[in-house]
Amino acid sequence: MTLGLFKLICRILSGILFALTLFSAYGGLFNPDFFTVPAVTLLAFPWLATATAVVTLAWLAGRQLITAATGVVTLLACWGPLETYFPLQTAKEAEPGQQTFKMITWNILHTDDLRPKSPEDTTLRSRAFQYIIDSGADFVCFQEIFGPYTKEYCRWDPAQLRKLDQTYPYYAGGTYNDLYILSKYPVEILGRPVTDDPFRQSYNIFRIHMPGGRELTVADVHLPSFQLSDKERQVITDVKDSQSAKSSAREFKGTILEKLGRAFKTRDEMAEDLIDKLSHYRGALIVCGDFNDVPSSWCYRKFIKAGFTDAFTQTNFWNTHTFNEHLMYFRLDQILYRGPLQALSMERGDIDSSDHYPFTATFAFTDYPAAKDKPSGPNI
Repeated sequence: MTLGLFKLICRILSGILFALTLFSAYGGLFNPDFFTVPAVTLLAFPWLATATAVVTLAWLAGRQLITAATGVVTLLACWGPLETYFPLQTAKEAEPGQQTFKMITWNILHTDDLRPKSPEDTTLRSRAFQYIIDSGADFVCFQEIFGPYTKEYCRWDPAQLRKLDQTYPYYAGGTYNDLYILSKYPVEILGRPVTDDPFRQSYNIFRIHMPGGRELTVADVHLPSFQLSDKERQVITDVKDSQSAKSSAREFKGTILEKLGRAFKTRDEMAEDLIDKLSHYRGALIVCGDFNDVPSSWCYRKFIKAGFTDAFTQTNFWNTHTFNEHLMYFRLDQILYRGPLQALSMERGDIDSSDHYPFTATFAFTDYPAAKDKPSGPNI
């Protein structure tokens, strides 16, 4: 193969990469009810964008300026989604007199621990519960847990559970779906989906009575997952050569793509329902939890259009992931907010007991003085 032919092939492959990067960046603009493939390609956007940046630098180092310029133009055209995935912000300090609070959102996997203990550890202490006790958070929004006095809760060390109850004496939710909140302050449930379908019981709306007379509305969210089996996940992650890639592509076009499309559509419906419910509420409002969807997706964009701000993009530098299994390293967990709030920081914990990492965020109220934030309509 001549050098000229090699360069031509590399340029063609680079062009394909640039085109895929641009297409994936805006996959969230396409309604998944009609087009599933763009939503699927969005999942790969962080890796495609990273590959585009590396290839562009390689062309620049080789003084192939036209191809390098094409890569630069591609990245500039993706700037909006890039800012969402790779923000260039830092944590902030509260202003004097501002009231702050710390919160955690975490899909706790029904308190299971995916990482086995050492043989020397014979205690029944939960790593997840201990993480919560030590966190200093004012409230914790859980997904995939049915709350106290259930088998998944009571199997752990009684002394540790007493400490958890002392730290968080107030709780709500968890009786009809797997969404549950622990709080240092009085909390009540305001609303949930009106359905008996467990696949669609995707949120609970809580009211926390914060110190100083402030009231904070929190929607704890667990939108439907892709429902892929272990075998189907392996189809996606076990691509080692051209033959396995072809086999995976055939499998992907079958039941996997169908499941992905169904999940995208169901999340869209659930997001619409929740946004409609939240339109009745004014004041400080947070939506958090396991969205099972990535930033810039169709579902995510609906919340942004409804006036919500992503706490991660306002406080972080660069990208992270919250799902940690099956090589599917996506940021599926979100904290969005609206009203008289400012996101000061948002950090991902590294505890790996669940297949999701927790997110811890600190907020400040921006209204002076404290005022009670009442919903504009009746409780739902």
